[in-house]
This record gives sequence, C-alpha cells and structure tokens, in this order.
Amino acid sequence: MGSEQRDEGVTVTMDDPITKSSLNNLEEMPVEILLMIVSHLNCNDFRVTTFVSWRLRSTLAPSLFKKIIFSGPLQKIAHDMRYLLSGEYLYLMELILSSTRLVTIRLEARQCAKGFNEANVLKGIMETISKFISKLSSIHMIAFDFGVDGQTATHHPGHDHLQAALDLLSNTPKWNGPKTVDFPSPTNILAYGTIMRQFSRCSVKAVRLPPASFARPRDVLR
Repeated sequence: MGSEQRDEGVTVTMDDPITKSSLNNLEEMPVEILLMIVSHLNCNDFRVTTFVSWRLRSTLAPSLFKKIIFSGPLQKIAHDMRYLLSGEYLYLMELILSSTRLVTIRLEARQCAKGFNEANVLKGIMETISKFISKLSSIHMIAFDFGVDGQTATHHPGHDHLQAALDLLSNTPKWNGPKTVDFPSPTNILAYGTIMRQFSRCSVKAVRLPPASFARPRDVLR
C-alpha cells in the first residue's frame, strides 16, 4: 500500500510507477548529466537522492567527494566534523574515506579571535578536529589553510588564540596520515611545527609549502 499526500485536490501516490520509471531513467543518464543535476540540489535533496539509489551513490561519489573543504571558524569546522563522526552520517564518512583525495581545513582569519574564552570548550573543539583527522590515514593529502580573504591568520590579531588551540593537539593521539601535507598559504613557523609534530614519525612522505614560506622547514622539526 502506498502512502498518499493531498494538496488542493491533487493526489500524489508515493509508489506511482511514473516515479519509479523516472528514477530508472535518471540512473541511466551519463555521469556528466548526473553531476550537472546534482549541482543544483541542496544538501537535503542530495541526501534523499543518494539514499534512494545505491547506483547513484556509487556513480556520483568518486566525482563529488574528490575534494572536501571544511571552512570557517574552529567551532564550525568542529561542528561539521562531529556530524560526520556520528553514527547518523556514517554513510557520508564512508564515502569520504573511499573517494576523497584531498581534505582542506580552511580557517577564516577574521574569525580566529572569536569563541576562545572557555578553555574546556576549546579543548573539546580540538579533540573533535583531531579525532576526525585521525580517520584520514587512507586519504592522499590534507591541507591546512590559515590564510584566506587576503589575510594571513598567523599575522592576524587572533593568531595567539589560534596557536593556543593548536597547542591542545598535543593532548590527543597522533595522526598516522594522510601521507602528504599541504600548507597553501604562508604559515607561521610555530603553527607549522605544532601541526607537523602531531603526525606519527615517518607517517608523512611529502610536505608542500608556498614559495614565500620560511627557509629550511625541516630544521623546525629537529
């Protein structure tokens, strides 16, 4: 028995064969067309679509999840990561681990100084971020971008607060990957050293730094 919804005299039957036919036609479309359609969906619509069809999930995931960006203040980044770590969104986490090649953590410089008044809150934020990163050992690259909107977070008035947050990473288990670490924006030596020391010994195979970076980055880790 199919459920029905009535609106102004129009009856929509959820098990309508036209709906099933439309879904079959959608699954048979070229990947390029599917990607174009999905680009116009909001998060909820995309979630429903991928739940309905395993084939759509398997087709779209490699293209949609090649690059993942977490952007905003630390609180927002941790909030998004916490959702992915929860059991409710486990399927999304599995898609990321199987399809993603690059995860970028992009901290908005202008937000660095906000929300760091309570030490226990900051500690929880960094524990969540560290736990999420620890799951990414199978991913090719992770990027830490601390300079956006024409600013460099390490020269921003909130840098001391950012460094205080990064220092809390030392209280969390070390990371065993990803194997490549990228710093796309100029990064303070202290912030660079704090992050790199959080990786287990010999787990990182390559580090990318912008041309304007400090000299001899390897010496920082000795």
